[in-house]
Amino acid sequence: VSDWKGFEDNGTNLLRVLVYAVPTLLSLIGLRFIRAENDPLIDLCVNMSIASTGIYILSAFTSGIFVGRLPIYFSLYNYILLPWELHHMFSKRSVRILTVMMLIFYLFFYFYGLKTFGLL
Repeated sequence: VSDWKGFEDNGTNLLRVLVYAVPTLLSLIGLRFIRAENDPLIDLCVNMSIASTGIYILSAFTSGIFVGRLPIYFSLYNYILLPWELHHMFSKRSVRILTVMMLIFYLFFYFYGLKTFGLL
């Protein structure tokens, strides 16, 4: 445990927490669409997304080195949930606009991560 103090870890970046919380927030907003569909896979994805967001919030205020790695196993379900939410909760025109916005924001998030680690 004394070696862990040398890491000087401040927890998971809050921007990362916000990015990975998007599918969870959308599922709370569009809960009636999820309930109407009654798909067991989507229900599982929503539950895993909630677990991922909860652990990411916890890791933002604790050790990001140890606790921050746990949500990676849960956040994979976000890759199923987010496209489903977009196509079932919004109109076709809105989906196009949101997809372009997501691409821009995810590219920004990617380059921000590269810059943070000194790779850019």
